[in-house]
Amino acid sequence: MVICKSDSCPVTLENKCCWGCDLKGSCKDACDYNPDICDMAVYPDQEEETAISEFVQQHMAVFKAVRDVVIQKKAAEAQEKALKDQLKQAMEAHGIKAIDNEILKITYVPETVSNTLDTAKIKRKYPTVAAECTKATPKSAYIKIEVKEGE
Repeated sequence: MVICKSDSCPVTLENKCCWGCDLKGSCKDACDYNPDICDMAVYPDQEEETAISEFVQQHMAVFKAVRDVVIQKKAAEAQEKALKDQLKQAMEAHGIKAIDNEILKITYVPETVSNTLDTAKIKRKYPTVAAECTKATPKSAYIKIEVKEGE
């Protein structure tokens, strides 16, 4: 749909371009300008693409910084896991349950079994109970970032 920047249509009260209006043939106020050459015509999809393109250009340094931090974080997390596994094995081998020194406090937590509720099964078998016990929790807006491989 093409939008017109001039006053809204007196018939439909919309800012829609006359060129694509169904009432154009019978409307005494219809404009005859082709939107492709009219400076009052606005193509929302093109405007949005332009706005996104400008946004990307303006924030490219931030995009690259976030990408770099995400990659560093993944590497740091992998290194942390490897070091923790090494310490866990050493603590198990020496029967140590806890260490508290000037650098770290480490507690060995043995393997356990966790019990959880199968919410999908409860919803399926007891939909009324599930509905009564469902609690709505507001969540803040956020962005999700996925770093593309090879970039």
